[in-house]
Amino acid sequence: MKKYGQLITKSLLLLGFVPIALADHWVTDPIGDCQVWSYGDAADKEVVSWSGSCEEGKASGRGVLVVSDPMGLLAVYDGEMQAGHGNGFGSLRFRNDESGGYDTYLGQFQSSLPQGRGIFESSEGWRLEGTISGSFETGSGTLYVREEGAQKDAVIRGTFKEGELTGPAFAFYELDNGEIYFGDIEGNKRQGTGTLIHPNDDTYIGDFEGGVASGYGVYEGADGDATIGEFENGTPTGATTYITVNGDSYQG
Repeated sequence: MKKYGQLITKSLLLLGFVPIALADHWVTDPIGDCQVWSYGDAADKEVVSWSGSCEEGKASGRGVLVVSDPMGLLAVYDGEMQAGHGNGFGSLRFRNDESGGYDTYLGQFQSSLPQGRGIFESSEGWRLEGTISGSFETGSGTLYVREEGAQKDAVIRGTFKEGELTGPAFAFYELDNGEIYFGDIEGNKRQGTGTLIHPNDDTYIGDFEGGVASGYGVYEGADGDATIGEFENGTPTGATTYITVNGDSYQG
């Protein structure tokens, strides 16, 4: 997710939705003479249009803010404003120069930052639903990723900080080689309890440590044979039970 942070930052500078102090200034709607706070640079030559009311010369209340730059439409914010800042519930649609499309966010804002419950959807194929904490790459919730070319999905539920997964989480994903996993993860590795399906349809259900089968589990081959017991570093160890497809069993 990290590569998306730069795109989000670039697109939201004008709206004040990214706390980066470049050249703090106010941008004025040339028609309504209403001002909007900006963290951007005056050299970017953005133009704003605000449809709502003004209080003491600042955008306030419910309305629509349209932002354009020399490249065309940059962003559209439809929601609550207070003293020129986004505050309350709103929807934001902004240009993603890398994908050529527009990313969207629907949820809560506080002091022009996404703060609280919301849904962020990237035009590059991922969506985060949950609690956003000041940045679209930081918060907790469920991350949905779609790789359009390969038609593969990944779903991760956990806590994110600056685009990185932190602490334990639950995930479902499929790798390019056809390996499928759903279960607990931590530190980008399988950790806890989960189910791993190999490309040849062999399946392991049980405990993982450091990304491999370690602890108690069941390994069932595609032919129906199964090994039940303790595993260490991906290999059966100690007292285990081996059951063939025809019902014969061996212990040792």
